Amino acid sequence: AVLGVLTIPLIGAWAARVLRDVKVGAAATLLIAVVPLFVRNDTSDANNVPALFWLFGGALLWHEYLDTGLGRWLLGAVPLLALAAITRPEMPLLVPVVLILGAVASSSVIDASRPGKAEARAGGPWTRSFRIPLRDPVLWVAAGAFVLLLVPHLWHILNAIQALKA
Repeated sequence: AVLGVLTIPLIGAWAARVLRDVKVGAAATLLIAVVPLFVRNDTSDANNVPALFWLFGGALLWHEYLDTGLGRWLLGAVPLLALAAITRPEMPLLVPVVLILGAVASSSVIDASRPGKAEARAGGPWTRSFRIPLRDPVLWVAAGAFVLLLVPHLWHILNAIQALKA
């Protein structure tokens, strides 16, 4: 129940961060809080709630890394994202999708706190560009660590598929 309570504002913080709007984050928090499935899973033994907690905690740190370029945020994100990825069979595919879509969505949002909003709407100097620093060695170390942490889980999934075929 504790993770469920902590996950609700975490999802709202992620939405606010990606879309650069506190009101959107508040709306996301409210909507997630009243979703009956989320409430039911929070009180069960299902691993959906921890998966979401780790996913959105890691996604927040990922966005902090993209915004600041400081590797410490990325190194903090890797264990959370790896935990999220190994909780359920579909999560190794979902984690990268959430990270990439979040980065793309975040890059297409105009930063309303900066001057020149009209210029930004016209594609002026205040728009953000989609940028993942591919030359940053910390990114490659983090990606390698993430993959290494996933290997046992992916091996288990492949063995389970083979066992079901037999």
